[in-house]
Amino acid sequence: MKSLFFTALLLIWASAIFGQNQSSLYYWVKFKDKQNNPYSLNNPLQFLSQQALDRRTNQGLTLDSTDLPITPAYINGVSPFTDQVVHRIKWFNLIVVKITDSTRVDSIKHLSFVDSIAPLISYPYKSLSVTNKFESSTPVDQEIIYPNMHGIAYHQLNMMNGDLLHQLGYRGQGMLISMMDNGCNGANTLHAFDSVRPHILDSWNFVTNQQDI
Repeated sequence: MKSLFFTALLLIWASAIFGQNQSSLYYWVKFKDKQNNPYSLNNPLQFLSQQALDRRTNQGLTLDSTDLPITPAYINGVSPFTDQVVHRIKWFNLIVVKITDSTRVDSIKHLSFVDSIAPLISYPYKSLSVTNKFESSTPVDQEIIYPNMHGIAYHQLNMMNGDLLHQLGYRGQGMLISMMDNGCNGANTLHAFDSVRPHILDSWNFVTNQQDI
């Protein structure tokens, strides 16, 4: 699920960035490993909050190498060949960079710790194409979950397997929820969002790297 989430996020970044400025070239750079990392799974509070660790304990999730930050030395080794390091995605062990001089791509490709580099429009990690673990193991019981319970929102929930999550007892209480979208004009003024706005803790524009969305 985590892999699918961040695959979707990477694709959203790609479409947004290329739609914004075709003249600038953006690439993902994937690293081979996380060796020589100053962070350790034995001390997770170095890179994860106590809240994140508590959530994992409650859900029976163990830490693994994907949770470690990207090795800083790898980022520093690539940075001189780029115009900008735009994003760091630790779960994929890759960074998104801006490179206007395409001759630098080969220089990055030949670095010993780099696995691969390609334009952001390419799919970087095919092994992340996995089936939905919930749907494959627990079909929706229509005797429990049915459209009348969710009203006009049912079809949207169904597309995201929200009805199945409700059936399994996941209702969102006490959870921080991340929402990704390419924008909704008037979200800060429309009355439809009045009940939502007080609960928004933070926002971020991944294209411009600022809070203003």
